[in-house]
Amino acid sequence: MLWAHDNNQEPASRWLWQSGRDAWTAFAPNQASALEQAWATGGGVVRIDAERQVRVDTSGVPMRQERVDNPGRSRAVKRENGGAQEGKRPRLTPAAPSATADADGGGGGGVS
Repeated sequence: MLWAHDNNQEPASRWLWQSGRDAWTAFAPNQASALEQAWATGGGVVRIDAERQVRVDTSGVPMRQERVDNPGRSRAVKRENGGAQEGKRPRLTPAAPSATADADGGGGGGVS
């Protein structure tokens, strides 16, 4: 399967690392793109910068961000996709038409 990413568009899924007890921080768009590509191809280890890598797993094993020089030092990583749980693909449904889509005579109404 071919996976492509438009560098001008963020991935549909959100990738986050645990930055505190109940706090999560989003990865940068280019890092999230690399993580999503690994997810789409079954997982693996993704080097996200000079010091860190993420173990991406699609089987339900908890994902971790770890230091390259000390893999024992790590933190949790999670993937969110439109409210779907990690590891489950979301069901795609057509978007409902906006009630105000044609109110201005334009037909757009959506975010481009």
